[in-house]
Formats: sequence, structure tokens, C-alpha cells
Amino acid sequence: MFPSILASHVIAAAMGLLSRLGVPILDFCLHFPKFRSDTLFFGWLWFLLGIGSYKSFLQIEVHMRIGEVCLNTNDVKKLAGFYKQLLEIDNGSNDEIHQTLICEETQFTIYNDGSHKNNNNQNISLAFTVGDIDVEYQKLLEMGVEIIEKPTKRPWGAVNMSFYDPDRNIIYFRSFSKK
Repeated sequence: MFPSILASHVIAAAMGLLSRLGVPILDFCLHFPKFRSDTLFFGWLWFLLGIGSYKSFLQIEVHMRIGEVCLNTNDVKKLAGFYKQLLEIDNGSNDEIHQTLICEETQFTIYNDGSHKNNNNQNISLAFTVGDIDVEYQKLLEMGVEIIEKPTKRPWGAVNMSFYDPDRNIIYFRSFSKK
């Protein structure tokens, strides 16, 4: 019995050290289901003692990422123009069928696939994290955007607001305290 507990402590110490070096320890544990639960417990203990790293200890390999968010619309130029003004970007396009507005890890595009849209979009919303929600709120008022909810502080510390885009998609802006 004692050698088993000692082995658990040795493995746990190694887990703590490896997590400090950035190795995804929890991912390792998930791939080896026979890995002893007491070893994982002692790994947490070593982490709590400052030997491990929380981020690497909980790192789980992601096999799929969102590659694109696309708003389908009847009027690409109008909706893309709204988001260009809102996001203060210029994509250099005035295409009537498809425009990519943001091309980073996740693309943001406006598209017309040729079918008629009813614009009763009630199953999706977009949320953007902004630096200063009060500045963005004033910009929205100047743009004549229909506000759903003014900036409101939430119990968890974020300040959120919501509004409609020209196709009546619900858009959220949120900002977090810089404390």
C-alpha cells in the first residue's frame, strides 16, 4: 500500500513540475483512463502548493474551432456598411454578394446566398468585447441605432448593452472592469 501512495506522490510532483513547464496535464489524464484518481488529487495538491501552473494543468487540446461567423442577409452592402461603421474598419470591398469584414482567427462575413431572408432572427446574437462601453454607446446613438438595453452593470462586474443591427440581429457590447 505504501509504495502505491509514494508512487502517487512522485507522479504528482512530476505532474506539478510538468504543468509549470506548460505540459497539458489534465489532457494527459483524460487520455489515460487507468490513471489513478489519487495521483490526480495529489497533482492538484502540488499545484496548490505553487509547483504547478493552473493554465497548463487545465489545458485541454481543442480539436475544432469556430472558423467563421456569417450573417446571411438580403442586402449585403447595407449590413456590411453598418458593421464597417460600427467596427471602424474598411475592407476595401463594396460587393453585393459577399464581404469579409474581419479576417483573423475567426472570420466575420456578410453574405447573400440568393434565398430570401425573413429577418426574424431570434436564434442568434453576436457579442463584442469593447474597451469603453460608454464611448461605444454614444457612437451607436449618433448612428441612430435602435437600443434594446442601455449599458447596465451586471453582478459579475461586466457592463453589457444590446441593440439591433439593420437586419434586426441582436448585438451585445460588453466591457469588463480594468481592476
